[in-house]
Amino acid sequence: MKLRLGLFAFVALLFAGCVPVVVQPDAPPPAGVTALEVRANSADAVVFVDGREAGRVGSDRVLVFSRIQPGSHEVVVLAPGYEAFVQNIRVAAGQYFRLDVVLRRL
Repeated sequence: MKLRLGLFAFVALLFAGCVPVVVQPDAPPPAGVTALEVRANSADAVVFVDGREAGRVGSDRVLVFSRIQPGSHEVVVLAPGYEAFVQNIRVAAGQYFRLDVVLRRL
């Protein structure tokens, strides 16, 4: 009986420590930080930088990717029901690069 009670208490404490995690969108980086902001006309858009997923455009239709390195990059934006958007960009060190994407329906 003590073992059951102890096990129940352990499981209860384990679940009590589980807190739902709310993911907040990236805030704009401080001045001087190299970043890419993508604005798209579809809230379902997924952004790829150099073939790697950078993130999803949220309900505000904006994605800020603050881990971009200075230099040339290929940006691809995909969304269900839309043509793929592909553009090559060049980002300078410390630049906040904004890319406005207009996806065309299929």
